[in-house]
Amino acid sequence: MATVSSYLSIGSNIETASSSRFNYLQAGIRQLAQHEAITVESASHVYETAPVGYENQEHFLNAVVKISTTLDPNELLRVCLDVVEKRSGRKRNIQDGPRTLDVDILTYGDQILSSDTLIIPHPKMNERAFVIVPLAEIAPDLVKDFSSYDFVDSIDGVKKLEKNFYDIIDSYKDRF
Repeated sequence: MATVSSYLSIGSNIETASSSRFNYLQAGIRQLAQHEAITVESASHVYETAPVGYENQEHFLNAVVKISTTLDPNELLRVCLDVVEKRSGRKRNIQDGPRTLDVDILTYGDQILSSDTLIIPHPKMNERAFVIVPLAEIAPDLVKDFSSYDFVDSIDGVKKLEKNFYDIIDSYKDRF
């Protein structure tokens, strides 16, 4: 299969005795980078945001990651859910609820896909400032002027932190 560029959204809002929200994001990116069919190309800075939907929970740390992969969209989804999220202890108890790590496929090349298990582009990405703001940082050609979006969260509430994943990405660049 040909290599395809894909953008993934990652988020975490649970702190545990063994890991912080940022550590969960780092672990997710490492797990993606360690997969033989995935190369992590770039990642946005980390953004802190208020929860959307179920609001009785801690704030999230969010980022967007650009990968290239030879996995088809369903295989990529399986890696995101069954490998990356599960290794971080993700439990799906409450819709839009707290999570150690959440990984969503935003785009997969220029494909449009709609099945019972996967919709690409992600059906809610254009409603979420916590996705569009970090996506605009690493893929400005994919994001229109912010004023053209009708966000369910406040764009002013998406706070850029001085945290990034450059060291992780650089450490995997020369693995082949």
